[in-house]
Amino acid sequence: MWHRGATRNPDKVNSHSGPGLFWTWPVMEANTLRVDTRTRVTTFYAEETLTADLVPLDVDAVLFWHVWDAKAACLEVGDFIRAVEMAAQTALRDAIGRAGAAEVAIRREQLDRELKRVLEEKTAPWGVTVLSVEVRDILLPRELQEAMSLEAQAEQRKKARIILMEAEQDIFETLAEMEDLVGGPEAVGRLRTMHLLNESLREGKGTVVIPSAFAEGFNEGVGDLIKG
Repeated sequence: MWHRGATRNPDKVNSHSGPGLFWTWPVMEANTLRVDTRTRVTTFYAEETLTADLVPLDVDAVLFWHVWDAKAACLEVGDFIRAVEMAAQTALRDAIGRAGAAEVAIRREQLDRELKRVLEEKTAPWGVTVLSVEVRDILLPRELQEAMSLEAQAEQRKKARIILMEAEQDIFETLAEMEDLVGGPEAVGRLRTMHLLNESLREGKGTVVIPSAFAEGFNEGVGDLIKG
């Protein structure tokens, strides 16, 4: 059901038939090649392949493909299975060599699409259809993994600081609008100090020592707010 036959005489491939039963001429077409047209799975890899920024990578990928033209598969290339495997490996090495290590590690889907496009062009004359290419694993040097981790952490801290600055700006604008309600800039300053103290107590587990002058300011500010 899923096989195609390519019959040949000593000079050339004459025809391709199937699935099912098909007729061949005795003696003249004694050699029949059977080609499985089901989807095939081929794993391939690139070991210690240098990227554009000279970083050695180990990349493991898998290729899904099938034969749609048994005659071309038998006639255009000596061993189409081996040819597909070697073409995939070469395409993977070339793709890695044109990109930086970080780009290869982050943009897997883009690498999958590029490999599929290259292999489709390469294997079409062999009667082969490439269904998909999937990069399964990318092994980075430990030093590069640590560097990328530190870079990611620094980026997260940067974003957190930006969010905190925006929040502080909102608080400042809100307190500025409350000057008339709480008794002027001095009262706003005391509220701001109380807010910072509250945030410090929430984030830390230590003890905060408050000078007596600050405590008196807090008491005065709270008293004014209650009276107001």
